[in-house]
Formats: sequence, structure tokens, C-alpha cells
Amino acid sequence: MPIAPIDEHGTIFYYEDSGPPRHHDLYTTVVFVHGTYYHGGIFQKTLPLASKHALRIITYNQRDFALSTPFHASEIEQLWSEDDGTRLTWLKERGKELGRFLIWLVRNAGVIPIRDQASGKGGGISIVGWSAGNYQVLPCLAYAHELFTEEEKGLLKRYLRSYVMLGAFLGLLKLILFSQPCTFFSET
Repeated sequence: MPIAPIDEHGTIFYYEDSGPPRHHDLYTTVVFVHGTYYHGGIFQKTLPLASKHALRIITYNQRDFALSTPFHASEIEQLWSEDDGTRLTWLKERGKELGRFLIWLVRNAGVIPIRDQASGKGGGISIVGWSAGNYQVLPCLAYAHELFTEEEKGLLKRYLRSYVMLGAFLGLLKLILFSQPCTFFSET
């Protein structure tokens, strides 16, 4: 069972990996971040297609999904807090977990860096956040300056090539990017 330890508290992510593509020395690694109602298995049909397109595809299960570390009661309380600052702290922790997973992949799974920084061609990691999966990706990117060490930020800079946002919840964008109350579903 492929698992990635992502912090000093024993938190793990279960993941699946198509592996480096055959006959391609230069390829891009795509990391899919699932939404709320489905786990990483939703992307499983993409794994066999990766090699012929010079891609390596990695899917994983976020916290509280099968085979990954469940949330503690205190973390769930943070999520349901009415205080925006508390919820933003919770989101930043999820972003930090994603960043640590990416760092673990780079250090332990043989992900190749972006090969040509000038053109952006070849190598590196493209993150695809689907629906509520963006609640991990956005804080990982938006708060990287405070979530990671200088060495970790340098590592991520050498490997992260792009971010694709699929179906993000607008209230989430507002909370993360503007630190304002999430009023998307308000009655006013």
C-alpha cells in the first residue's frame, strides 16, 4: 500500500502513482487533488493513459478519506468554527499538508524537476485541484511564504510548473484570497 508520511505527527496520505512513463525521459507529473464527495480513486481511469502522453499521474486521498489519516476532533471543530480566522488556520494546515506531500514526492518518489525554466517545457509538477480539492491547493500556494521553510520553498519553486483549478467554490476563493467572511450562501 503506497503511503506518504507528510509530517512529524505521523500523518499519512494514501496515494496511487502511474509511475514514470515508458520511453520518455522528459515528462510532467500531474497530481490530482480530489473534492469532497470522492477520493483519489475518481481519477484512477487516467493512470493507464499517462505513459503514452508523456505524463506521470499521481492521485491521493486527503485526510479523512480511505487509508489516509483521519482528522482529530479538534481539527473538525476548527473547520466548523464561525470564526473566519480559525477556519483560515484550518485551511492553511491543509495547504501545508499538500505542500509536504509534494515535497515528499520530490524527495522519495523520483519526480523530475522542471528541466527548462526559460520555456517551461519538460519536467515538474502540475497540480489539478478539482472542486473542493482546491481548499488544499489555494492555501498551499497563497501562503507558501509562511507555511514552508526557505529550503522547502526553493524545492517547490524548482518543481511546481502549473496549477489547474476545476470547479472551485467561489466562497472558498473569497475566504482564502481576501480573508473575508464566506457569504456565498447567505440570505442577504
